[in-house]
Formats: sequence, structure tokens, C-alpha cells
Amino acid sequence: MLRRTKVYFSIFSAYWRSCVVGNLPKRQRRKGHLSTHTVEHEREEGKAHLESKPKSAVSCNRVSTLPFEELRIVALLGEGGFGSVFLVGHEGREYALKRMSKGHIAHEEMTKQVREERNITSMINSPFIINFYRSYQDAQFVYMLLEFAWGGNLLGLMSENCSVLRLDNPRGSSTMFYIACMTEALGHLHKQHIVYRDLKLENVLLDSYGYAKLCDLGLARIVLSKTNTFVGTPEYMAPEMIDMPHDHDFRVDWWALGVLTFELMTGQLPWDDAMGQIWTIRMCQENGIPRVGRMLGRSTLIKDFIQQLLVVNEDFRMGSKRGAAEIREHPWFVYQKFDFSALQARTLRSPWSPRHKIVEKPLPETCHLHSTDEGTQPDSIFRDFTPDGSDWDAEF
Repeated sequence: MLRRTKVYFSIFSAYWRSCVVGNLPKRQRRKGHLSTHTVEHEREEGKAHLESKPKSAVSCNRVSTLPFEELRIVALLGEGGFGSVFLVGHEGREYALKRMSKGHIAHEEMTKQVREERNITSMINSPFIINFYRSYQDAQFVYMLLEFAWGGNLLGLMSENCSVLRLDNPRGSSTMFYIACMTEALGHLHKQHIVYRDLKLENVLLDSYGYAKLCDLGLARIVLSKTNTFVGTPEYMAPEMIDMPHDHDFRVDWWALGVLTFELMTGQLPWDDAMGQIWTIRMCQENGIPRVGRMLGRSTLIKDFIQQLLVVNEDFRMGSKRGAAEIREHPWFVYQKFDFSALQARTLRSPWSPRHKIVEKPLPETCHLHSTDEGTQPDSIFRDFTPDGSDWDAEF
């Protein structure tokens, strides 16, 4: 980890990680993000774009009027650097409720980021991205009511059901399905000038049908030209994000898609931050993807797909000209006659679907979402909040 940068953990990265990380080899355990200051021109561009969008605090879904007091806490789903995610219920339906400590957010000087996360999340409407329903707040917390995904994430799938990815026929067909889902998710974000910047196994959740959905837009930003924020997970960061002055745009997401494809196919990252030095990863990137022999199978198409994404010069990277359309048209998808229309209509059969929902810890009915002492909010991520007059939480 690059020690001179500010390190924090994404809450949805922890959404399901805690369910499986104890069973993983050390090399598969994830680190936190790297983050430095957000540059001012990125904020201004994002603010201008957001002002052109509806700024309602709720979605158009009927859930948008769901009173906070009627939510019934069921279980703890996970904990992250800024709070907790709970499974909550209401009249037979289940949701994920993301709760964050106002005092901790203010102490870490992350108020603008959290507000932007809420605004961007509320703009999204894609079957391949976790749905946002509405937000709440009280004296100590801000909340986001989100879609609940039954099946954990891709990191859990790789750990506990690795045969889905290793014994598929034809080889790579399962990976193809999940990569296709992420292509749709990223394509949707890019059309709205949103750069995601945090694609990795932990942030790809699986719904009850086994379809992959992107979650956690904490690092996503609206970028109309380029930004130079130094942020991300080292093993997935594109070269232009690491190199000074860190100028980048939507093309960093296509690089990360290449890393994700490699990891799903081989079970390992192409470049590991084992020495805690991001510059080691950057030097390895210049040498191309490692030779992994049979791990990528006999097909030259999957190898070419990964190589076309992991191009150091972003101008020549696949997706740089026509976005998601270039990804869909690659021979890897074309040769297998992958049906993107059926995927978009959700009529394509997924490689795997969950038999039961995964939670970290069931909670007794006596637990309350307002409480800070029921054992579900670690001391390190709760601080008492005193309003400072900025009203940063007004949109929740």
C-alpha cells in the first residue's frame, strides 16, 4: 500500500467480503482504496452535470415513500470504513440499508464525497447496477436504501464455488457472462459521463437469479473531460492513473475490466501489490500480462480480449473509441454468439444462482437502526456529530 496516500475502505467492498475473506489465501485478501484530494475542476464539472438532472431525494419507485420507522432490521450484511450495511425488511420485501456515521464522515473530511455518492447513485437506472430507492438521515447517521443482492459477490463465488469458473464448458463461458454484465454496467455509466474507478471482484454482486450487478459508487465521479484524482485499488489501477499527473477518464474502467477478466479466468491478479509498492505494479504493467499457460485455456480469443484491454496507452485501448460497443464486438463474444439482447432482457441463463441468502450476522429484533451501542457499529467508525452549519447532509 502506498503509505503517503489517504487510505479508506469502501463500505460495499465490505458488504460481502466479511462472509468469505477468512477462507481465502492471503494473496486474495483485498486492501483498501488509495485516495488523495479531489481536484476542484472535477467537483465543478460534476456539480454542473448534476444540476441538469432531477435532484429528488427518492426514486420514482413506490419504495420511495417507505417510512424509515417501518423498516425492520434483520441482519448485518457487512461493515466498512464508513459504516455498516444491514439487511432490512418491510411487508415481505428485503432491502440493503447502508448506514454511515455523520461524525466520522465529517472527521475524515469526506462530506462532499458521500454527498456525491448519494447523488450519483440516485441517478442510475440499470439492471446491471444495484438500485437506489431513497435516502434518510437522523441526528447521527445518513442512510441509503438499496437493492439487496442475495448471492454475495464474485470474490465469494471464486472462493466457495470455484467450479463455476473453472469447470465451465466451453472454457471461459462463465467469465464471459459476468464480463458481459459489467460491460453493460460500465457502458451505462459512461453514457452519463460517470467514471466508476473501482471495478473489482468485491464490487460485483450477484442477485437471486445469478446476474451480476455493480455496487458501491463511492469513487465514481462525473467527468466531462479528464480528472486527476489519485484514487482506486492498486492492482486494478490503469497506468495513466498511477503516472503523474494522474490524468484519466472513462478508459480506466476498461483497463480494470481486463484485470477482472484475467482474475476470473486464472484465479489470480496479473500484477500483485505484494511488496506494498504501487510503483512495482506500474513497472510490471510495461511488460504485459504474465505468461500463465493453460490457466487462460487454449482459446487465443480470451487472451486477445484481455490484451486489447490491458494496453498501456489508453488511446489504443479497446473501448477508447466507441465504448461498450467495441467490447461487445470483440471476436471472443462474437465467436460464441453471445446474445447481449437476451442478457439485457434478462432471459439468458446465468452460470450460477444462489440457493440461499448470505448474511454476516443475524440480529435480534431488539436491535435498532438509530442505536450506536448494539454491537453493529465499531467504535472506529462512529463519532458523535455536531452540525457545523454547512448542511452537507441536507439532501439525504
